[in-house]
Order: sequence, then structure tokens, then C-alpha cells
Amino acid sequence: MAKLGRYSANRIKHENLTAAKTVEVSDCGTMFTLDSATEFAVTLPSVSSSGPGWWAEFHILGAPASANYTVVTNSENVLMGKVFSTHTVVDGAATIGNHVVEANTVTFVDSLAVPGDYVKIQCNGTHYIATAFASASTGITITAE
Repeated sequence: MAKLGRYSANRIKHENLTAAKTVEVSDCGTMFTLDSATEFAVTLPSVSSSGPGWWAEFHILGAPASANYTVVTNSENVLMGKVFSTHTVVDGAATIGNHVVEANTVTFVDSLAVPGDYVKIQCNGTHYIATAFASASTGITITAE
């Protein structure tokens, strides 16, 4: 029986970012780790070039200090999503952020985002759909800038 190779091992691509990057369509399926003491932006490819099924994840490896990390579209307001948080409110319920539509920026907030916080972004051909998980209720925001 022949060996099947890397694709069958369910391994994903990984890239550690310490400075600004424009993500390419060929980066589909990549887990990016964000690790720098200074802020930088990661720009997604256009939705039309990404196409249905394109996805990437962005994980905090080094928490932003005195600056924010951002993941942005190329000026298109085609990002929608929700931030989930493990932060507990007075009644003991987990915080769930509002569902956001027509946005273009995911921000890992200075002094609130911590290692382990992440956002997964998937494309359906018309929109980028973001699902974010943060330790603090405002550690990640999705907005129109």
C-alpha cells in the first residue's frame, strides 16, 4: 500500500507574522500566528478572488502591547461575524458579542487580547464570515473603520 502523503495527515499550513502582510489566495487554509510588540495590519485578498471555501485563522501568540493587531479587507465592507468570550458577567452567563455585518476590520485590542485569542475567517464568495474567540469581552472587535 502506498503512503498517502502530507495532505492525508490533516496538517495545516502555518506562518508566524511579526510585521504587516497581504494575504494571498494561495494562503487558503493557513493558520497565522501574530507575534510582535508593535502593531501591524494583515490584509485579506478580495472576496471575489478568494471565492467560496477560502479560509484562514489568525491566533495571538504574543499579546499586542501599546498597539493593536488588525485583520482588514481591502476596503470592502464584506466582513460579518461574531465574537465569543469566556469573560463572565454578573449573572454568570458567558458574553456573546453582537453579530456584525458590513464591517471591514477585525481588531485584536491592545492590553485586552491575549495569547490564545483567535479569529477564523471563511469566505462564501460574497462575504467573509468571522468567528472570533477572546478571553476578555472586548479583546477582539469587528467593526467598519
